[in-house]
Formats: sequence, C-alpha cells, structure tokens
Amino acid sequence: MEIIEILEQIEKHLARIAEALDANRDAPNYRDTLAAYPGYNWSSITASVLESDDNGATRVIWRRHIYTRRSNPKFGHGVWFSRGAGRNDAGDLQYARLITFGTLSPVEPLPASISARMRKAPTPNPTKPAEPNEPTEEEPAEISALDQFFPREGDAPRTPPESERKQFFRLLPIAIAAGLQPADANALTAIATRGSYTEPLTTLQEHLERLEADQS
Repeated sequence: MEIIEILEQIEKHLARIAEALDANRDAPNYRDTLAAYPGYNWSSITASVLESDDNGATRVIWRRHIYTRRSNPKFGHGVWFSRGAGRNDAGDLQYARLITFGTLSPVEPLPASISARMRKAPTPNPTKPAEPNEPTEEEPAEISALDQFFPREGDAPRTPPESERKQFFRLLPIAIAAGLQPADANALTAIATRGSYTEPLTTLQEHLERLEADQS
C-alpha cells in the first residue's frame, strides 16, 4: 500500500472519530423567546427539521441525535426540545435539551448603592465639548504619550522641549554604560515619554556627577 493510500485511510479514521465525539457532545440547551419558536431558523444552530405541525417544528436532528418537542404547564409557558440521555446512578431518567423557548423573566432592579453611584457620575455635556485645563506657570502641563502622537481634535501637536529630550537620550546610554541599572533606565524613560523630561534628565545628570565624584 502506498503512502498516499495510508494517509487517506488515516484521514477517514480520524473523521469517524471526530464525528463520534461530536455526536456525544452535550446538548447546549440554547435559549430563545417563545415568540421565535413558530418560524425559528433551525439552521442557525446547525439543526434540521424532521417533522412539523401548524405551530412549528416537532422533531429536529442535531449532531445525529433526534430531539422532540415537549411542553408541560407545570414548568411554565415554554416549549423545549429534548431527548433521552440514559439513567443516572439512582436509576432516574436523564434528558438532554437542545433548545428552550420561553418567556423572559423580569429583570431585577439595580441595588440602590449602584443607582446612587450612577446618579453621582458626571454626565458629559453633548452641546459643549470638554476643554482641557489650561496649565499655569506654577504647574506645567502633563503631556501623555498618546497626546504626543495622537493630539486631540482642535489641539496643536504638543511636544516636550527639544533640548531636554536630546539631552536625555544623549545621556541615557552613557549612564547605562556607567552602571545605571536597566530597571532604573526603563523607569526614567517611562517618565520621560509622558512629557516630563526635566525630572529624569536631572536624575541622569546627578547619577553621572556622583560617578565622576567617586572616580576623582
């Protein structure tokens, strides 16, 4: 037997195993409204109608198992499709449900604590766009990494002072070569990319000054 024929036989056996496993898969018990039952699109759950009456499908097949329509006023105004699935250890009959059509249960109100938090949350004004806080001379504006590369509509592109940025990236590799720990370098870079180059630049300068003082 040639290799191609052997591979074809293996493929067929694997396909049979996959079908057997698929057929033994637990029924999912899908949920839908009772109003959807008469004209339900059974192909949407990969099922096919075998029998039907004036109200809708009565028997369907799904993954090589046949499911029958059932209803019982004791369990409410619902319709479901199920099949026998053997007995449990106590000897009771077990059923597997494919889908249940029923009425929606009322939605419980939100707890008062959550409602109160929602009422306290600020509501954006749809008629007036939010304006960014103007920086003061005493408190320079923080510039995030996103603001640098993706400015908000109406904002002019904002970047940190060019001289500080150049100084920082010029001194950073020097400081690393001189013994600055990678974790510290990453932390300083993270601060710098938020737009605050002054503080990490000062830290680099102090680090290099201490090294120079130790060597002298």
